Amino acid sequence: MTPASLFRDTFYLHVADFDSVSAYNGAEAIKKLREAKTKTVPELILLDIMMPGVTAKEVVEEISKAEEYSRIKIIYVTAVNVSEAEEKDMLKLKHVVGFITKRKPVLKEKAKKVYK
Repeated sequence: MTPASLFRDTFYLHVADFDSVSAYNGAEAIKKLREAKTKTVPELILLDIMMPGVTAKEVVEEISKAEEYSRIKIIYVTAVNVSEAEEKDMLKLKHVVGFITKRKPVLKEKAKKVYK
């Protein structure tokens, strides 16, 4: 995820009245999630499947380990083509409730729909 796309996605969420916290990669996402334990654990995570370093699957596995994260919903976000079989496989993981392709201007609408 580039800084520009991270900014764009965060902007869309603010327009949709979501509070958001951004992370550039999987390791930073896990770190921020651990820091949130003392504050408010997020209800929804938009997780890019093409992050540098720690993979999206590893982030999901880390979230699945802790009881305090049991209510978190995760939506995968990607700008690459993913086959239906790959998408189905990714949606099997605990906490994962949706999949968004960023090339379509639907981030705000899909986030609201899945979150409801």
